[in-house]
Amino acid sequence: MVSWIRDVPDRYRARTGRDAVIHTATSRWQQRTGNHAGFGTTHPLRVARYAATAGEPPAGRASCTRWQYTSTGPVVGDHDLFDGTVDRVRAPALG
Repeated sequence: MVSWIRDVPDRYRARTGRDAVIHTATSRWQQRTGNHAGFGTTHPLRVARYAATAGEPPAGRASCTRWQYTSTGPVVGDHDLFDGTVDRVRAPALG
């Protein structure tokens, strides 16, 4: 599973010059990759966890870039919180 996950962002980067965002739940990441820490420094992370906190991020990460905390609210769709400064918002878009 880890090699397959690595292949997708590698192809994305080759085609766009940018790092792909990895979207996962920490529990799913732990189950499917053995809590692999190898992507911790290269790809922005969006954690899906409908709870009061983002919880522990997958291995290799101090925090998640974005936390998907609910799918309900005044606007239809998922709702995320961003962990960081405006510069960190711009960084993925700028490569």
